[in-house]
Amino acid sequence: MTGQSPDPSAKASSGAGTPADTPAATPDQRLDLSGLKCPLPVLRANKALRGLATGAVIEVTADDPASAKDFPVYCDTAGHKLLAAESAENGRFVFRIRKGG
Repeated sequence: MTGQSPDPSAKASSGAGTPADTPAATPDQRLDLSGLKCPLPVLRANKALRGLATGAVIEVTADDPASAKDFPVYCDTAGHKLLAAESAENGRFVFRIRKGG
């Protein structure tokens, strides 16, 4: 199969069939960048996004307090869509980013 399925319960790895601005989009890649300090979380996320197709979604976990400000600014300046930014337990932040074109 080509990844297209009429079954709504099927999960597509590309997030296909999920509305573009839905935070619940299935991420194509997950990055745990815990332990890295500014600017490394944004630089590593940028590197990961460069290797993905337009519209792909990554989920980034980071524990650097600066990440809460850095990722929204990065997405705005780089043309990506910040789908979600959440504070998780243990001082971690979780970001979902859709790659722009």
